[in-house]
Amino acid sequence: MSHKILVTGAGGFIGGFVVEAALSRNYETWAGVRASTSREYLQDSRIRFVNLDFGNALHLKEQLLELKKEIGRWEYIVHNLGVTKSKNRDDFDKINYGYLRNFVEALTACEMVPDKFIYMSSL
Repeated sequence: MSHKILVTGAGGFIGGFVVEAALSRNYETWAGVRASTSREYLQDSRIRFVNLDFGNALHLKEQLLELKKEIGRWEYIVHNLGVTKSKNRDDFDKINYGYLRNFVEALTACEMVPDKFIYMSSL
């Protein structure tokens, strides 16, 4: 049985390399990407895609509960979602802190806390 890993921000430069590393270890690899994210470098057929709504805490929890029925939980999560530049501080905080908070609270509420959670700062 292979380990399950979720990489958020998988469509980004670093996220793509994390996905590659997970695949090389034969992990069941889930790529957290937005619908608008380019999948140019995420072509491996073993990658499973998921679009989680980090900005809506209630919807995120509902999404995780549905995923829990299918996969149980991920053993590892690499949270690589964030922005380095923003027009205003509120948007920066919403994405870099608020989305992380929503995600951790939803994982906890759904009893899907992974064995390891790695937070990759965007700074």
